[in-house]
Amino acid sequence: MEQGFESGRSLPTGDATPPQSPSEVVINRSRTAWLFALLGCSFLACYVGFRLPGAYSLTFYNVSWFDGITRRALFGTVLGPLWSGTDHSYWAQALVSFVVLLALLVVILRQALRARFDSQRILVCAWLIAPTGAFLFYEVANFEQVVYLLLFASMWLWLRVPRVVAMLPLLVAVLVHELALLTAWPFMVWYVWRAAPGIRRNLAVLVPLLGGVLVSLRPSLSAEAANDLEAVLNDRVEFPVPVGVLRPFISSVTEVWAFYSPVRGLGFVGPIALVLVLVCIAIMWRTGTRTVSRSSTLLAVGACCAPLTLSLVAYDNNRWVFLAFANFTMVGFFWLSSRAEEASAVVVASWVLPLSLLFYYPALTYIDGASPRSLSPGVIVEYLKDPGSFAPLVLNN
Repeated sequence: MEQGFESGRSLPTGDATPPQSPSEVVINRSRTAWLFALLGCSFLACYVGFRLPGAYSLTFYNVSWFDGITRRALFGTVLGPLWSGTDHSYWAQALVSFVVLLALLVVILRQALRARFDSQRILVCAWLIAPTGAFLFYEVANFEQVVYLLLFASMWLWLRVPRVVAMLPLLVAVLVHELALLTAWPFMVWYVWRAAPGIRRNLAVLVPLLGGVLVSLRPSLSAEAANDLEAVLNDRVEFPVPVGVLRPFISSVTEVWAFYSPVRGLGFVGPIALVLVLVCIAIMWRTGTRTVSRSSTLLAVGACCAPLTLSLVAYDNNRWVFLAFANFTMVGFFWLSSRAEEASAVVVASWVLPLSLLFYYPALTYIDGASPRSLSPGVIVEYLKDPGSFAPLVLNN
């Protein structure tokens, strides 16, 4: 287990508090400075990407197992009584989505503040300042935010409870959204392998695959059943359900390819995958410590690139790029933590470089008519004059 998920603090043993040494004072001041830096980067990301949850994402909040669906239905099943108690209010569901987003942001900032080295904090700041940080706020209400919270729970539990139990949150993540098998799970495999390589001792990491089995065994909805459920959802919720929102439950891969070109998707994510692979191999293979074996380097490459394979079966390539960079940043964060000393400026710059390229590569494009907010003073003044225009409520997405 990496130090980032350990307590690292001892409990007080007496009433008297010993005076701080000069080095402790410097450390506290440095931590305060980093806190303001991280909060500033978070505020910047929020300003650029914040929006109110769209109807497409919130529709899946209202789908439950009782509707005859297993995929992406656990969240709605668990929170169904809350939705019923609030008459399926848009604002109640939006509030829950913002709580999830805030919890995820708190975990990220807490890990950065408790990191061993400044290089780790620099990497997190770079991720927040880059288009990835704004995209985190833009994709509010998407299930991957719940998935990554559950991933962090499994990471925290790994050395605290039996390993099979530690993997249960990630199993739940697969039932929340099956994309966990290509996003959170590959990262967890790398995380546990590099800490203690060996197949037998890490067999528990296979537990989330059971979630994939449970999802795959459930028969798909027929087109007629999907249309009926869409009508039910329109009566159930207080916002318009987007037409065709349940298409993922009835479309096979060949049907998806009838209106979406996987070759075009691979052409979009291919250059990004190449950059991530080259950076991981160049840094981890050549400058890694003894604990970083070639197998863990390959697993790191897999963790970074696995989300991009979703471009073969789904057209939301911007999300897949975002998730790939999320995994890439986490790999860099924990790899830097494993070093005996602070990384050199060249190594840190190598981890940050792919994030900076996102300012120039046409990835992380917003859909639904939204766009990143400009940082020009004139635009900011207009938002101050008319705060309602900052995040208008648009429910036709």
